[in-house]
Amino acid sequence: AQAAKADLLGYATLAEPARAGLLPRVEAAESALAAAQTVVDAPWVADARQASMSVPPKLLAVLQAEIARAGPEGAIEVCRVKAPELARAASQESGWTVRRVSLRNRNPKAVPDAWERAALEDFDRRAAAGDAPMKLEAAAVVSVDGKPMQRYLRALPTVELCTQCHGPV
Repeated sequence: AQAAKADLLGYATLAEPARAGLLPRVEAAESALAAAQTVVDAPWVADARQASMSVPPKLLAVLQAEIARAGPEGAIEVCRVKAPELARAASQESGWTVRRVSLRNRNPKAVPDAWERAALEDFDRRAAAGDAPMKLEAAAVVSVDGKPMQRYLRALPTVELCTQCHGPV
C-alpha cells in the first residue's frame, strides 16, 4: 500500500538561459506549473531525463561505500558535499543545469522555485493517489524573463538508505 504522503526529492534540469549557471525566477509563480506547456514526450525531455537520472545512482554508490566504512554518521557529510558535486558534474557533462530540490529541504540552496514547488506538490498528490513515485516526472516550457525555458523535474523517492541518516519519512 502507498503511504499517505511520500517524501520526495526531485532532480531538476533547466535549459537556456540556465546553462550559464543562473537559476531563473519563474514569472507568475502561483500559476507556473498550470500555465506551462506540458511536453513530457518532446524530444528534449529524453536529454533532460538522462541528465537528471545520472546523479542518483552515483550518489547511492558513494553513500553505500561511506556507510560501510564509517556508518551513517560518516555518510551525512558525504551526502552534503558529494550530491552538489555530482550535480555540478552532470551539469557540465550534459549542458543542463542539474540540481536537487525538495519541499523538505535541508540545504538553503535546494529550495525549489515556484515551478519546482508546484511539480513536487503534484508529485506528492499523485504518490498519495497510488502513482509509482519512481515514475513521477514533469516537463514543460515556461516563460522566464519573457524567454522560453525548458524545465524538467523527476521525483526521487526517499529510500531506506536515506532514512539511516535523515530519519523516518
